[in-house]
Amino acid sequence: MTAREEFEIIYAEKEKAVKSYFRKRVPQGEVDDLTQQTFLKLWAYLSGVQNVRSYKALVFTVAKSVLTDYYRKKGNFISLEESAENLSALYSVDFEDTVVMRSLLATLTPEEKTIIDLKAKGYSSGEIGKIFGISASAVRTRLQSIRKKLK
Repeated sequence: MTAREEFEIIYAEKEKAVKSYFRKRVPQGEVDDLTQQTFLKLWAYLSGVQNVRSYKALVFTVAKSVLTDYYRKKGNFISLEESAENLSALYSVDFEDTVVMRSLLATLTPEEKTIIDLKAKGYSSGEIGKIFGISASAVRTRLQSIRKKLK
């Protein structure tokens, strides 16, 4: 089987799953672009590799890498509203708490807002740490600091 045939089979089997993965993590307008980036990276990778144990694992490893790059590039552009929604997802809050939370969020640094965002989207401390170039324990410490700041 040629690399192209192998790729076409993987694409046909995994495209919907990759799109679903991104739909849960990024704005709708970014899903198709990130899916394309994932399969382009996968194509480049497959052209230089002979044996792959698990195509599913490989596809989602590449997708996670694309997502990490997306958030790294997005950087400081998380809106106050998005951060408030993400905090609301992490903690049970009512309307009054949300208003107070938004004013408190204005005091956070862009990095702190991004950490909250990624944590709310289900990233582990280790994954967040890789994005920021810090250890998982440093991420947990920063999350504790953010919680104290917001109380």
